Amino acid sequence: IFEQRLGVIRNPNIYNVVNDIFDEIVENLISEIQNYKDNFNVNSKKLIKTKTERLCGTKISDDEFSSWLEKGGSDQKEFLVEQFNQRRNARIATAGDEINKDVEKRIFLQNLDYEWRSHLQYLEQLRQVIGLRGYGQKNPLDEYKRESFNLFKDLLSKIKENLIMFLVNVQLAKEESTPQPQPILQEKISRNATCTC
Repeated sequence: IFEQRLGVIRNPNIYNVVNDIFDEIVENLISEIQNYKDNFNVNSKKLIKTKTERLCGTKISDDEFSSWLEKGGSDQKEFLVEQFNQRRNARIATAGDEINKDVEKRIFLQNLDYEWRSHLQYLEQLRQVIGLRGYGQKNPLDEYKRESFNLFKDLLSKIKENLIMFLVNVQLAKEESTPQPQPILQEKISRNATCTC
């Protein structure tokens, strides 16, 4: 995790890292669709639609989703990448490339830090309750290793998914330059001058 964090900080072009993560998530979604292809039911279709909408950052009509499902894997991926790039390009058009890179890097690091802290809390809770497994004739150390490994796998996938969800939904607003108030020059009025009104 710290190596990944350091890599993000030192990387001059965060887009490469984010694009790799996005590609990985899209590939996972498409392979999941292929697994369901022969046996699509209402629940699995709803699950895939929800994941697709989260990747697009917008609602998709049922007809549009059904026609997207009929396409091949490369066309499905192209559609999702296009949606992601549109949102990135909108941010670049609003704030500029350098600011957008900085925003993507900051979101990545904040997400990484938050998920890592949560993971440490989960491990602490696991450590406190794992001793009870001994009553079930299980070796607490083996159980801890197995469960903590699963938690770490979940952590890695959560970091990636949350990063993409944030980036799909974040919008940058153009900073309006407020005009500076002009100083009002007043004549000095003498003490015994008549009232101006």
